[in-house]
Amino acid sequence: MGTKLDDLMSYIKLIANHQRSMKHADGNLWGYELIEKYGMLFPKVMKRFPKGVKKGKLKACYENAYLLARMHPHKYIYVEGCAAGIIPVMHAWCVTPDLKVVDNTWWGQLRGYGDSYFGIPMDIDWVTVTLLKQKTYGILENFKVVEQLKGIEWLHEKWRVQTVR
Repeated sequence: MGTKLDDLMSYIKLIANHQRSMKHADGNLWGYELIEKYGMLFPKVMKRFPKGVKKGKLKACYENAYLLARMHPHKYIYVEGCAAGIIPVMHAWCVTPDLKVVDNTWWGQLRGYGDSYFGIPMDIDWVTVTLLKQKTYGILENFKVVEQLKGIEWLHEKWRVQTVR
């Protein structure tokens, strides 16, 4: 049996391979394919709430992370991807500018959650416009939004530079 990180990466690869087999008619990528292509590992997880951060609602990670990043855009970057504690799942969290995970959904809620994080930092203004159009939280699990992703304008500015390699 591998580490939680090994399990997380195997899970992402497995689902991305499955999604590749389904192929979008227009050639766009599915959510897990995007995570595999643009995602990055976030190995530093803050074990305590930073000052001013409160626990969000359980099972509302997209909303919790979005609201934290929207209210404090210079302190926190919104990220969607996969995270693992007990099992790997699609999840949303924030990171600080020095890439430390701030998970205001799982912190203190359930033991063993939030040990491994792999995801895509997103531009909060783009996320806001998209959420207002779709009227629900979360990007990568919404197939209508994923189908419309073109280019890299939706990535957080630091990752746009790294993506054009």
